[in-house]
This record gives sequence, structure tokens and C-alpha cells, in this order.
Amino acid sequence: MVGFFADGKLKKADASGGPVLNICAMQTNLGATWSQDNVIVFAPVNRTVLHRVPAAGGTPEPITTLNADRRENSHRWPHFLPDGRHFLFTARSDVKENNLIYVGSLDSKDFRPLRAAQSNAVYVSPGYLLFAQEGTLMAQRFDLRALSLAGDPFPVAEHVSHTTPSSSAIFGASADGKVLAYQPASTRQSTITWFDRAGKRLSTIGPEREYTDLRLAPNGVQAAVVIPDSDSGNRDIWLIDLVGGALTRLTSHPANDWQMAWSPDSREIAFASDRNGKSSVYRKAVAGGEEQIVLRLPDSGAFPRDWSADGRYLSLGVDDATGRSRIWALPLFGDRKLFPLVQETAVSNQAMLSPDGEWIAYESNEAGTVEIYVKPFARPGKVRVSSAGGVQARWRRDERELYYLTPAGDVMSVPFARGEKTTLGAPTRLFSACADVSPGTQVIVKPAATYDVAADGARFLLVCAVPATATPQITVFLNWTASIK
Repeated sequence: MVGFFADGKLKKADASGGPVLNICAMQTNLGATWSQDNVIVFAPVNRTVLHRVPAAGGTPEPITTLNADRRENSHRWPHFLPDGRHFLFTARSDVKENNLIYVGSLDSKDFRPLRAAQSNAVYVSPGYLLFAQEGTLMAQRFDLRALSLAGDPFPVAEHVSHTTPSSSAIFGASADGKVLAYQPASTRQSTITWFDRAGKRLSTIGPEREYTDLRLAPNGVQAAVVIPDSDSGNRDIWLIDLVGGALTRLTSHPANDWQMAWSPDSREIAFASDRNGKSSVYRKAVAGGEEQIVLRLPDSGAFPRDWSADGRYLSLGVDDATGRSRIWALPLFGDRKLFPLVQETAVSNQAMLSPDGEWIAYESNEAGTVEIYVKPFARPGKVRVSSAGGVQARWRRDERELYYLTPAGDVMSVPFARGEKTTLGAPTRLFSACADVSPGTQVIVKPAATYDVAADGARFLLVCAVPATATPQITVFLNWTASIK
């Protein structure tokens, strides 16, 4: 059998063919490992602990706990050891030195730290732990009996693709240690580009950088973007002037600051930061000054999605105890008590408020695939908008249209009419995102917000990946341990 992640679920299928079977929900692919006893350990979603589930399917159960003293915010990238009871995994923290590789067990919730690393790890015979360190694949002796490391780590391969914010390096090895494969590192440069409704490239703003999140200010003068640090992987928010293209740094905390929402007057930005372990919500004036805490939940992460046009509410994605996201509203007045907007059993995300504050557009996987839905603000009832997958809903300022991206990166338009009865028209494809930049260029669809729409719906601002100068390759080593002295 082969296990894999698709359509928001952990799935399996016979390697020789046959039907695909669902095992359980899995919002984000942050690693899974399958033991010879048909137990699967996996990370069901970001910002939570590892869970176990029978390979036959069932209800996942948590098997690790986050270390609050180390400000851990998630466990990920599990890898079973040969005994099928112990496993390696990685803990992420907003404190760089607290990003650790652990060894855990199915038989106990106690787990042991092995070493600091912003990387996944695997074990190979005849007794080595493999992990990445600043783009170099490293190996270190590992004693299976004592479950401990010995000696010093040594380099195996340089220039390995390594994403430190996700604690992830792209490499794999056969259990017997005879075959090692990895993807060489490549730059992840991108551009910020204006397109018209037909997909014609109008202009490119600012320098090439590794942009992730993108949110256009309501006044249309600037945009907020997130740029990861190339060395530490730490994410920070920057402002880009849409006329001259100048970049100005907004946040500089050593934790991740990202996932922004503009105030309606374009003077402030609300954002998520994991400087307290679980993500909390802060706000900061774009002119500078101190950051102010808006919301910190003791056991859940909170992420701002949108700021209402009247300035009174923030829509938030809030992780529950299992790490699944639900949509809430936070009043910025009175007692500031959270109240639910979307609380279904499905994973719900985003939550863009209509300009008049009467509607929200959001993502949900209740249909099996992630789709766009619209519902009244704080009232029951909903309408499905997309039909073949959709993410990142956006409203036109006059509410006559709703936009979203398909999984393939197509920009879609949906007519939205108000009157005695609100009606939604059929989705219409406007253009293929970033297709005009150059052949082979792709838009990064998830999880970052990678496009936004001008107030009149005539222009679209997108983050477009710069095409690689070389064809992506996989490097394979055979009998790599033979060269170890």
C-alpha cells in the first residue's frame, strides 16, 4: 500500500492499482510515517501535535504535547525507527535554538530531545541520523539501543533544498542506507506584478525577492508583503510602495510575523506572530511605533484574515485543540469577546468580509475539496461559490464581484447581486495567474495570500515565481556510507 496526502485527507491505495481509500482528515501535509504494525503517525494540521491513526482509518489521537517552556508551536515530520514503536520528529518554536529533533514512542508521551535543528530527520542503517543544517545535508551516528546520538555531525551533501521556516529539507534515503536522494537548492525569487482582467502584464513593482503573503492597502498606495530571511528563515512584514517600488521593513522580531490584515484607513496592520509560541494577534501603525497585542489565546493560535470596512471587527482563523481552523470575529470595541462566524466540523479558513459588512467569503473542505463559500455575517445560511476547488476569496469594493483562485492558479470572477434576493452568478475564468510573465512560471497558491484586487476590479496584483534558470533535478547517491571513514 502507498499512503499520500490529497484533497485535505490522508489517503492510501494499493501500489499495483485499485481504489483510493480515505484514512482521515489532514489539512496540511507536514509529514506522515507508517509502521509495520499499520499505525500511522502524522501531523494533521499546522500548529498542533503529532497524532496516531490506524492505517485502516479511524479517529486520530494526539501522542505528543507541546513544550510551553520552549515556546513550541507545532510538531511535524515524523519518521519511524526500525522497531516500529519509536519515531523521530521535529518541534518548531519561535526561538531558533528551541527548534529540536526529538525521538518519541507510541508507548509513552515522554520524548527525548536529540539535537537542535530546523529540519526533518530520518534514520538509516548502519546507524546514522540524517538532517539538514543551513542547506547542508548532515549525518551523525545514532545508537538505536540507547536512542542517542554519538560523535560529531559531518556533511554529506551541500546546497540541499532547505526551507527553514517549515523545518523542512527535501531529501530521502533507503532504510538500508544504500540510496540517498535530495533536491539541490534553488533560489525562490518572485516578483510583484500588476495584471489587467485579461491577464496582460501591466507592470512589475520593486525588486525580485522571495515574497510570500501579499495584501493590498485599501488606499491602493502600498502593499504589505512577507519576506523570509534567507539565513534564519524568519518571516517579517515589509511594506512596498506601489509607485516607486521601495521596500520598508515593518516588523523585525526574531519570531515569525505574517498573515496580515489592513485597517480600513490604511494606517495600521494587524498580523499574526508566534513570538509567544502559539500565534497571537498584534497591530502596528505603518508609520512606525510600538506593536500592540490584540489577542492571545492560552491554548489556540489566532491569525487575522480581514479588518471590517467600519473598523469594528477582525475576522480570525483560530486553531482548535486538534489544530483545525475555525472562523471567529473579534470586536475591537466593548468587551472584545470573540464570537463564532463559521464553526462547522470541516476545516474552515480565510474569511474576507464584504465592504458593507453583511457577508463573509471563506474556504472550507466540507465537500471533500477546499471550496469557496459565502454566508451572512453572524447569521446562519451559506452558498457554495466554487465548483472545482477554490482559495483566497476577494471582494470588489462595490461588491458587484467576488474573486478567487483555482488550484491551477486561474483567477475566477463571480457576479454578486444585491436586492430583494441576493444572487451569485456562475464563476467565470478571467485569466491564468502569472502565465504572461514567462513560460513555466507558476503562482504559489497556498498557504500564503498571493494576490489581491484593486478596488474597482480592473487590476490584479500577484506574486509570481521567477522561472528557474535550470530544470529541477534530483541528485542520487549510491552506497554513500561507503565513503565514511
